[in-house]
Amino acid sequence: MSKINHIAIIMDGNARWSKTRFLPVFNGHLEGFKKLQEMVNFFIEKNIPYLSVYAFSTENWKRPKEEIEGIFKIFYDGIERYIKEWSKKGVKLKFFTLKENLSNDIVRLIETSEKIEVNPVKVNLGVAFNYGSRKEILYTANKIKSLNIDFNEENFSNMLLTYPFPEPDILIRTGGEKRISNFFLWQIAYTELFFVDKLWPDFTKEDLDNIIVEFHNRQRRFGGRNS
Repeated sequence: MSKINHIAIIMDGNARWSKTRFLPVFNGHLEGFKKLQEMVNFFIEKNIPYLSVYAFSTENWKRPKEEIEGIFKIFYDGIERYIKEWSKKGVKLKFFTLKENLSNDIVRLIETSEKIEVNPVKVNLGVAFNYGSRKEILYTANKIKSLNIDFNEENFSNMLLTYPFPEPDILIRTGGEKRISNFFLWQIAYTELFFVDKLWPDFTKEDLDNIIVEFHNRQRRFGGRNS
């Protein structure tokens, strides 16, 4: 049985969770953040060293201003909680972030949180915030060009915003949609995909356990074949 090193999650369905309960959309995003905390604790228990989550895409700027402000408030509060609590539990934070459209205060907060010393590291938590995979690919290509280094797969992977995270073994999308939505287009070439009907705040540890069991029952060929 192969070890799972990295699971990526598209945390979809927070707004719909609020709508079905006639609550402000902020409540759904807040419940989504609480669910993320649960998952981090579960990853520590399961000894899965890498978790990546899609928190805010470059396309999410199209959402209503009030919703964006609510997401950013949760984002600020979440980093403060990380600095005070999560880092002491062995969680090392890394952001996959394109800095365009972000204020200097947010960029400084991101950089400060990434510098927090964690020992030992139990879970590396990667947060895709103001992230879009197509823009990441263009950013990486331009970076390689500016450095005048060989343009090959290894160098490209090492220049991505997600480096040094390994490629995901599993990608989960909650919320019932069956698309990637501009997330990790390079990184998930051979990742096993799981689409879950449950909205993100309703996703449970048992759901994750079931996905892990199914993952181990799949045969990963990476372009080859077993016989």
